[in-house]
Amino acid sequence: MMAGDQRRRQRGFALAIFLVLLVLGIVFATVSQLEIASRPLARSEATLKVLNQAKEALIGYAATYRDTHPNDVFGYLPCPDTDGDGSADALQADCGGTDGKAVVGLLPYRTLGLPDLRDDSGTCLWYAVSGRYKASSDGTSLPKPLNWDTQGQFAIAGTAVTPDSGDGGGAAVIFAAGPPLAGQSRTPAANRCGVTPSEVAAYLDGGNAFTPGTAVITLTPGTAGSTTSNDHIVAVTPADIFDRVIKRADFGNPATAIPAGQINTLANEAKSVIEARMQTDITSNAGAANASLPTNVGSYTPQFSGKYIGDAPAGIVTGTYAGYYTNWSEQFRLVTCSSVDAPCLLVNSGTANCRGALAFAGRTTTGQPRTSAQKIPGTATLGNYFESALGLLNSAATAFTGNEAYAPATPSADFVSCLFPGGFASLARDATSFAAGTVASSGGGSTVASVTTSGTPTINLGSATGYARAGAVWYPTALPLDTSSQSANQSNTGFQEGKLRIYFKYRINTLGPGFTLALADAATNDPTSIDPLMSGASSSTRLGYAGAPVSGTATVGATTVAVTGRSWSSFSGLATITTATAHGFSAGQSVTVTGVSPRGYEVTNEAIVSILSSTRFTYALANNPGPLVAGIRPPKLALEFDTQCNSTRNDPPSGCSGSPHHYAFDYWGSAADNNPAPSSTTQDGSDDVTHNTGVAGDGSQPLNPRSLSITAATATPTANVAAARWAGGTSTITTTAAHGFATGQSVVISDVSPLGYKGTRTVTATDATHFTFALASDPGDYPHVATFSAANWSSAGGGTATVTTSAAHGLGSGQVVTLSGVSPTQWNGTHSVTVTDATHFTFALSADPGTYVSGGMVASPLRTIAGASWSGSYGGTATITTAAAHGLVSGQFVTISGVSPAGYNGVYGVTVSDATHFTFRLTTDPGFYSSGGVLALAPLVQAIGGAAWSSGQASFTTRAPHYLATGQTVVISGMTPAGYNGTHTVAVTDATHFTIPLATNPGAYSAGGSVKFGGGGMTSTVIAAGATSTTIDSASWSRATATATVVTTAAHGLVVGQQVNIAGVYPTAYNGTVTVTSATTTAPYQFTYALAGDPGGSFSGSVFPRPGIATTNMPTGTDIHVRLDLRRSYDAATRQSTLNMKAYIGNPTDFFCLTADFQNLARDLPELCAPPAATIEQNGIVINDVAGPAFANVYVGFTNARGANASDDQSISITNVMFRTQ
Repeated sequence: MMAGDQRRRQRGFALAIFLVLLVLGIVFATVSQLEIASRPLARSEATLKVLNQAKEALIGYAATYRDTHPNDVFGYLPCPDTDGDGSADALQADCGGTDGKAVVGLLPYRTLGLPDLRDDSGTCLWYAVSGRYKASSDGTSLPKPLNWDTQGQFAIAGTAVTPDSGDGGGAAVIFAAGPPLAGQSRTPAANRCGVTPSEVAAYLDGGNAFTPGTAVITLTPGTAGSTTSNDHIVAVTPADIFDRVIKRADFGNPATAIPAGQINTLANEAKSVIEARMQTDITSNAGAANASLPTNVGSYTPQFSGKYIGDAPAGIVTGTYAGYYTNWSEQFRLVTCSSVDAPCLLVNSGTANCRGALAFAGRTTTGQPRTSAQKIPGTATLGNYFESALGLLNSAATAFTGNEAYAPATPSADFVSCLFPGGFASLARDATSFAAGTVASSGGGSTVASVTTSGTPTINLGSATGYARAGAVWYPTALPLDTSSQSANQSNTGFQEGKLRIYFKYRINTLGPGFTLALADAATNDPTSIDPLMSGASSSTRLGYAGAPVSGTATVGATTVAVTGRSWSSFSGLATITTATAHGFSAGQSVTVTGVSPRGYEVTNEAIVSILSSTRFTYALANNPGPLVAGIRPPKLALEFDTQCNSTRNDPPSGCSGSPHHYAFDYWGSAADNNPAPSSTTQDGSDDVTHNTGVAGDGSQPLNPRSLSITAATATPTANVAAARWAGGTSTITTTAAHGFATGQSVVISDVSPLGYKGTRTVTATDATHFTFALASDPGDYPHVATFSAANWSSAGGGTATVTTSAAHGLGSGQVVTLSGVSPTQWNGTHSVTVTDATHFTFALSADPGTYVSGGMVASPLRTIAGASWSGSYGGTATITTAAAHGLVSGQFVTISGVSPAGYNGVYGVTVSDATHFTFRLTTDPGFYSSGGVLALAPLVQAIGGAAWSSGQASFTTRAPHYLATGQTVVISGMTPAGYNGTHTVAVTDATHFTIPLATNPGAYSAGGSVKFGGGGMTSTVIAAGATSTTIDSASWSRATATATVVTTAAHGLVVGQQVNIAGVYPTAYNGTVTVTSATTTAPYQFTYALAGDPGGSFSGSVFPRPGIATTNMPTGTDIHVRLDLRRSYDAATRQSTLNMKAYIGNPTDFFCLTADFQNLARDLPELCAPPAATIEQNGIVINDVAGPAFANVYVGFTNARGANASDDQSISITNVMFRTQ
């Protein structure tokens, strides 16, 4: 099931969306949009209005039902009111539960948030709902399934409203009963409507007063002037409901969006379960599609060789989407390969890449009414559901081309999810392959790495015989992590990155040095290599991962001994060999040395020159045999399980006290120790598990290991947006300082409101502080349209001010604008302007404001408010009408002022209805609109309702959805204590929660606070895409000048006044976007910026803390579960891979997970359960290409080593190993 935090993101949007859906229709529906079935009957304006209100309220209820019932789906309608209290029947017993019977009663106006609506005769409205759509207000025993194919139960005589028709019949109907006809005796009742609900026939005419039933019910509209039938009837059709539902962002969005799209999330939920079953089939069923087999296969004939076709299994989705799946599962079909050992299906491009396919039918199109008969599962009815996926389902075809996710723009289009793409391997199925990948150096005694293939397949690491040696067990087939073969549509499904997930279980039988789970780039490594062996040095501190392996034998006559060391002297021309045991050789004997790495040491029948000891001898070797070479070559990484603390390797904890064991990610050490040049004599990689060696961030030597989420200290040029405007397909951006961009460069605009400006844009630089880019549609108005470049005042005409803007302002004469940020301040204020040309305007100003000095922002024009209204529905909604087009977009914030009554005034987040109308939530009735009012754009702002601090991070709760995104810059203000306030970069948790890094505890939250971004005093940022980031070598701070000085490793190209983003520096107080106050252009390359407070120390690029290491105490005799999730992205332009890694180590219940969650490699672990945090985590590790794209393919294995000491005895058993790549 989905992780809880993914789902919580959706809840905050519920109320706003409900209000939008309700208000859209109420305010703007016209008579032509109202499907009144009784067209021949004369209708009064009052009756039309209340019928319209009722219909829109019912559609709004259905289209927001899931918001208040998160375990159910959209579409359900309330039961009628049968007791006269104005509310829908609360108990299923009153409404019939799941009996499928249509029921009739009064309109439940209270439930719908309406007044007691009455027709022009003063009679309250009546209402009937189909048995397939009714929902008692307690939300129990709902009829199922309900989806966009569910037919209504009502037919309206003389109209097209008929079940199994294009609109799906009437899901519900509303009656305006009118005055009583002859024979209709109405008994007054003591309720608000004065109606006795049981007297249906006294209000509804003839068959309209139907008896609850399951059959199609035909209703007859009244006729003008009739004395026997005067019912006005309005139908709410399934099309009415789902036309509204599909417009919801949380219905059609990608699964990874905020809010997450429910159809795509549902498909991912089902996909995850089926993929887990496929994994079971691979590991336990010899690859046969058994657990993952479709259901009802017998109905889909003929079947075709190599695949099974059928229905998606019922009940496979649990949690909050269980009910969703029950209702929508009839839209799915499943295809699986007959053997899921390997892919047999192709989705979109490349070669066969899927072991199965989950097809989802889009919304019905012409010719697909999907009647009850057409819904019968089987090959014959597939055409009623599918178009592009049809060939995959009813023929021998194995390829699909089309959508891989639901797309709101094409709701009728099928989509197909690729099941179980990528590589998979398991020890249970492939024990012999693992055994074939065993690498063990010589040295005497039993091997330190082996595989047991019988019984429970087990990887055995360690030895109890005291000879120094190393060993590894590799899966000998490289696993693909390259993303280049992924189809273009896969970005909709969350698979835009290469992924590797690993699970295994280990048990320490005898405690020794430890081991690693190693990943090695396949382009630079080969498990079959014998020169060198793909293993580390024979030293317990190297864990079989670091250093050059020792191997080979020396033979004299019938005596053969293992080689454990070798060296060569250019001065003497002699090679020296060290053996594991006493060799017993004599000078002058002929020795044959074989299997030694490098191969230059090998000789045949060479005379021994001297005996140096019982385990050392020499022989003549004229040529340099070559340098010692690391057995596992970079690029590489490992997850280290270190059970011997060694202070010389910088192992934690300091002094090796307390918990002496640790987990860590390992990379490789200094360049000098891994120089790939053939002439290098230092290629042995002996420092590859020495923590804190390496150079951070340059991609050739990742630090080993370091900060949890930062891999490079960098300075990146950036700029802030001062103003933005759009006209005729072109956006013009004004920056607060020189942007440094060139025409044709790509820049990334972020933290901007409205969001239409946001994104990666190719720019045309017009001058140092302006650039333009093409933008097809109007993104909405930015809070500021221009900045001042000059201003002057004249006494002519009673006082006239003239403003010159730095770029075209786009204003029109008569518009009212607000000027701010001008010096002197007398220029600031709100004025009606007269435009003289594209960059000049004037306004009346009676008093001389003084000579213009600097600054000046021109706000977007104020909009005049022409009307306002309020409704108490759904918690209170205000609707604003503007005198002209307002230019807003939904989610933008505005300041309303000058309205009478003043209760409308304030700052609000709006939902746009059309060009001149918008709504916002207002809980208290402000009174009837009288006059006046203007609105101005405001920054996105939300009230903070709570805050907490822990371990360098502050967490915030907003009172309503904040609409922020991870990485945006925000201003937090007005909080008590004030330590929370300031400018920060946020990480979003869900719709109403976010976090920021905060080094110092500000104290317990007391009260107040708001968070805002985008305009109105809050900067928006723009940065060059792929901008050249200069690596920071050091940073220091001066108390005397309150200035930070940054030294870079190369020329930074910065100038005074330019903005630069600093990231990756520790202490973190140095980080952020700053303005350069001085800069050098020659070495040493440095720049300065103002920094008011002590950041807490200096920074050096070569010394880092070790938060990537977790100390622990690993027990013996206990099974320990390990789950590793790795993601790889690749930038072909920079030829760099970026890796993100999370390791979860321990008992699954410690992470609030099941063992099955740890073993389910279909998704990252946080998507399956709710682990509070990974045991260790490192993100953004940059690795340069060495021999092709780095980590495009990797070998996975387990390494260990031991010295000759008894303390290096070790025994570790590893079982249940599984790998999966995507």
